[in-house]
Amino acid sequence: MNRLVDANLHYVVVQYQDGKPLLVFVGQDPALAGGPVGDPVTLELLSGVERFGRAGLPVLGQHPSGSMLFREFASVTKREEAGYAPVASYRIVDTWFDYYDPWSSMSVDATLDNGFEDSL
Repeated sequence: MNRLVDANLHYVVVQYQDGKPLLVFVGQDPALAGGPVGDPVTLELLSGVERFGRAGLPVLGQHPSGSMLFREFASVTKREEAGYAPVASYRIVDTWFDYYDPWSSMSVDATLDNGFEDSL
């Protein structure tokens, strides 16, 4: 599978910042760019209008089965209504290089750290 066939395909890499896990969702296999091996996951993002055309940041949830299905929600309430587990800290980038240099391109990038939710 590739992103031309499945736009929701991403690769997740767990990085640690100050001892806390940060899930990095990469649009391309990071190993191809010299990065670490990522696990393929399904990441359903809000549309651009839903993501950026309103007040407040989106929140990410993991499917209640614990599977590798992640979904972005417009609010904590909507995530809770869907029964998804909270993802406390995450980042979404197009390429592994964008993780280290986010100003290098126009990558889709979201960084959240709620500081009070420890679940993945």
